[in-house]
Amino acid sequence: MPWRPAPVRGPSPPGAPGCSTIDRGQTGRVPDSDLISGFVADIAALQATSPSETRPARAAAATAEALLVRWREPQRAYHDVTHLTEMLSAIAALTAGSGRAASLPNLVAWYHDAIYRPGRTDNEAASAALARSELAALALPAQAVEQIAALIEQTADHLLPEPGSAGAVVHDADLWILAAPGRRFDAYCAQVRREYAAVADTAYAHGRSAILRPLLDRPRLYADPPAGAGWEERARVNLRRELERLTAAGEDGLGAGEPPRAG
Repeated sequence: MPWRPAPVRGPSPPGAPGCSTIDRGQTGRVPDSDLISGFVADIAALQATSPSETRPARAAAATAEALLVRWREPQRAYHDVTHLTEMLSAIAALTAGSGRAASLPNLVAWYHDAIYRPGRTDNEAASAALARSELAALALPAQAVEQIAALIEQTADHLLPEPGSAGAVVHDADLWILAAPGRRFDAYCAQVRREYAAVADTAYAHGRSAILRPLLDRPRLYADPPAGAGWEERARVNLRRELERLTAAGEDGLGAGEPPRAG
């Protein structure tokens, strides 16, 4: 059986996403073999060829192995395999019992930060190009490949997509970290700071605040009502706490490079 992540959990009001130890910051390490088997299963679910064919499965496994190498590059502190695993778990929560398939959003998760260089503004575009190339080589239908690439590109700005869409699943899963338990959220903030270690404290505070404050100010953080019911309140508490810390650090100008990302 391929690995399927246990879903994440919010404060568990009616209709909220399902539960897992991730809600308590206990994700643990998922073996590479389990991650790879999940990737292979998602490819098989969308492939134009028969999923029973051995050769495509081997090619998919090799692609997943190469992606994991990318996710472990040394410049990553937050945008690493833990982020990938948490996002897959959030997708599982958002699609469980909803009638929506997880395979396409899962592949978006695998590729959305496959190319990541702090300070670059073209990471999502480059990741989408990689997805187009590799997924076409794995015999995914052209329509699915283009949808995956488009959703990857949309993760650059975190604009709210249409509720109920695959884009809503991807958006909300990518921003699950904002609603993480306090200790995990604080670790995430510190990890993003390490990725921008070359940026001075006041410049970082300004740039990071410029990303987080508009999220806090908009009417809702999450696109799908179940995600909002489960995660919105805690995400807002976390965002306010981080903005207070950033205000204390000072905000008087953004240094060179891309502003620090939200997720």
